[in-house]
Amino acid sequence: MQKRQKKMKFYKKKMIRVQTVKLIRMQKRQKKNKILQEEDEESTDSKVDKDARKTIKNIILQEKDNKSTDSKVDKDAKKTMKNEILQKEDEKSTDSKVDKDAKKTTKNEILQEEDKKSSDSKLDKDAKKTIKNEILQEEDDKSTDSNVDKDTKKIIKNEILQEEDEKKVTDLKDEKMETMPSDFESKTVTADGRTSTLKICSWNVAGLRAWVNKNGLNYVIEEDPDVLCLQETKCTENDLPGQVLQMKNGPKVTNVSNSGYYMYWCNAEKKGYSGVSLWCKLKPLKVTYGLGIKEHDKEGRLITAEFEKYYIITTYVPNSGQKLIRLDYRRIWNTDYKNYVGELKKKKPVIMCGDFNVAHTEIDIANPNSNKRNPGFTEEERSDFTALLEDGYIDTFRKLNPEKTDAYTFWTYMMNARSKNKGWRLDYFIVTKDIEDDICDSVIRSSVMGSDHCPIVLNLAI
Repeated sequence: MQKRQKKMKFYKKKMIRVQTVKLIRMQKRQKKNKILQEEDEESTDSKVDKDARKTIKNIILQEKDNKSTDSKVDKDAKKTMKNEILQKEDEKSTDSKVDKDAKKTTKNEILQEEDKKSSDSKLDKDAKKTIKNEILQEEDDKSTDSNVDKDTKKIIKNEILQEEDEKKVTDLKDEKMETMPSDFESKTVTADGRTSTLKICSWNVAGLRAWVNKNGLNYVIEEDPDVLCLQETKCTENDLPGQVLQMKNGPKVTNVSNSGYYMYWCNAEKKGYSGVSLWCKLKPLKVTYGLGIKEHDKEGRLITAEFEKYYIITTYVPNSGQKLIRLDYRRIWNTDYKNYVGELKKKKPVIMCGDFNVAHTEIDIANPNSNKRNPGFTEEERSDFTALLEDGYIDTFRKLNPEKTDAYTFWTYMMNARSKNKGWRLDYFIVTKDIEDDICDSVIRSSVMGSDHCPIVLNLAI
């Protein structure tokens, strides 16, 4: 009985729902029909409006045609007046043209005199250019007639280019660097009164060719270091700029006073990447490249020059990379480097220099708080650098300037960092403690431009 009642209730509810749905549908249909009827009425009304508008438009257009006929007369009159005005202006311009021609003649005479002066000063350059072209033309003709091989032509061309490079090197002293300081002062006497016998300069040049084009060699000539250590050269010994070639092969080169160097290069396998170079006036007893570990040495990051009393090492420490993707590799490199120099210092004093890619303490960076997990200022990199120093070495700049702030060697090219002096001290001279008393001075040449790094200089009485 109860089941039947439940069933009856269910069917009753279902019937109510069906009727409700039908009612709603019927109401919607009625509403739709009403809307359509209203739209039909509106369209009928709008058709009348359209016809009325069309009639009004035709009337307006007819009136405009009438007006245009009347205004045509005015236009012709205006045109006649305009022509008369233009004719008068032409007459005036004809008169003023005489004055302009006179001025132009005077200007041409002045320019002609200036050209004569400039042509006198360009005679040598033009003569040299003409001679060069004649030589090249003659060689081309000869090669056509006598079938001279390509190597001969290349040699001749290189000789001509070499002569031009020699001229550039000779003129280097007369050129001014972008912001070359007026002097390069540094202390040359130790605390106990001994005079400096060795001047070393280190500079990350961020590409040798770009550095040369920015007059980097001017700085070398002015600073006149005994040893020059360069990092991030991005250049092989086979494609050196001509100006550099003219300073190669020792002090016997005389076309620029005291500018000759023995040059050594350690390049990365990857072209246009990394690379270091060491230039010295005194020929080393021995030169070695890398750490002796293939994984590291393919990146061209180290040269060691052995002299009678000391070793000099130019170093370009790997960057930990964006998002610290190379931090683990960097730490392996740090350990292997520490072991390498540790073996050398058992034999004689060691002088290390270069871009160590770490700001050691908070006073070595402009914004320490915002850079704690950025490459170059992580806790891992800084602790590795501390471990190196604690193994018997001195940071020469901090030895002489323990509390100095705002002393940086690198500034990013972004956000006008250099003009605001928002930088990092990434470049160092590090020496073994046994020559600590031989330090005369350790300076940062922050005013010298040419790279995103600046040069650093060390004077030693050794």
